[in-house]
Amino acid sequence: MSRRPGGRGRRTGLLLTALLGVVFAALIVVFAVRSANQPGGKLQGAFGGGPYDMGRASVLARAVDRDGPILLPDPLRHNRDLYAQHLGTDATKGWLAFEAHAPGASRRCQLRWEPAGRDFRDPCDGRSYPVDGAGLTSFPATVDAHGHVVIDLGGARR
Repeated sequence: MSRRPGGRGRRTGLLLTALLGVVFAALIVVFAVRSANQPGGKLQGAFGGGPYDMGRASVLARAVDRDGPILLPDPLRHNRDLYAQHLGTDATKGWLAFEAHAPGASRRCQLRWEPAGRDFRDPCDGRSYPVDGAGLTSFPATVDAHGHVVIDLGGARR
């Protein structure tokens, strides 16, 4: 009997290639999930209520001192933008996080930082809010043992 070229050997090679492709894809998924849950990987915990790791407090404090509060465009995908603010001279203390909209306001009414007045202005109604975000929904912001600013997105307070 004659064998066709590439019969069984070719099928085994294709099967092995497909198997390696599935393993490789699974490794990519595992790597992506683990990266998202590492410090600096942004969201940790379940979809939306866990800590949000912004990164190194020392670097972020210098950025806030230079450019003003940091706008975090909707880290939870709940139509809720946040500002991270640093007040004080110690990069490990004085962190605040609060919504970038007045309570009940639409997302299009995102507050704007006004460096000259050191306050936030609502472009829709003209109201102003102080540098510390008083009057806005706030979230606990701390610096962890690794020196990273972490916002508790599940701890909203009015």
